[in-house]
Amino acid sequence: MFIMEKSRMKNIKIYTGNRPSILLVGAGGFGIKRLKILKEFDKKGLITLCGVVVKTERSKAEIEREYKIPAYLSLLGTILERTDAIVIATPPSTHHSLVKKCLPYAHVFVEKPLATTAKDARELHMLAAKYKKKLMVGHTFRFSPITEELKREIAKKKRTLMRIHGVFTGTTLSHRESYAHPAFEYLHPLDILDYLLHKEPATIWSRTNDLLCKADIRYDGPIDAHLELGWKGDKKIRSLEFFFSGSSQETIRADYLSNTIEYKRENRIVYRKHK
Repeated sequence: MFIMEKSRMKNIKIYTGNRPSILLVGAGGFGIKRLKILKEFDKKGLITLCGVVVKTERSKAEIEREYKIPAYLSLLGTILERTDAIVIATPPSTHHSLVKKCLPYAHVFVEKPLATTAKDARELHMLAAKYKKKLMVGHTFRFSPITEELKREIAKKKRTLMRIHGVFTGTTLSHRESYAHPAFEYLHPLDILDYLLHKEPATIWSRTNDLLCKADIRYDGPIDAHLELGWKGDKKIRSLEFFFSGSSQETIRADYLSNTIEYKRENRIVYRKHK
């Protein structure tokens, strides 16, 4: 499979044989970011960027003029047959149908969420197994050094993890009507907790308005998590805080914007790490 993180480009080693051919589907705000990274990969000889699928003639003309690559207005089987892997950067409501169409032909990297219903997600999981293809969702925070540090620290803590508080929000001014449900747009902390705890939630309560989803999750243990996901206030936040049992009130707070982890005891910072 291919790697989409620009920051890791210097250490990338992929495919010992021919360069894989990559097709991008979607060239909106986030799709353009992916396109620029894929172009760099192409220049470095890591992949062959074979084209982009767009919605309009205008987008087609702009992409071909600026990036000097083919652009297509539909996802045809003749294109898919020449592709090793596909990057899908389109609205969430389109993910299920696009991934389903691509899996018989190629490996797929799709932006979060994989699908908007559990039933559709399970179907795609089974199709990937059926066609022996890699299917990866863009939960990039799982691969952050902050997440790896959290995993090590939680595993070695002698005290029991009791509670988690997470806030993944953008500013209210950054919200657009075209965005998905806030829980779909800010799925990252759910994936991080899946990775760290290796547990499925026992119970989930949530309440949502147009901008913010507040979710209370209970894991066996019991461990309680409270998450705020969506758009709130005038400051972008990406943080998780873990509270442990005991009279010393030990906590670990991870900030994914500053790439720091703070260790506290009795509300005092014991030490801070920058990753």
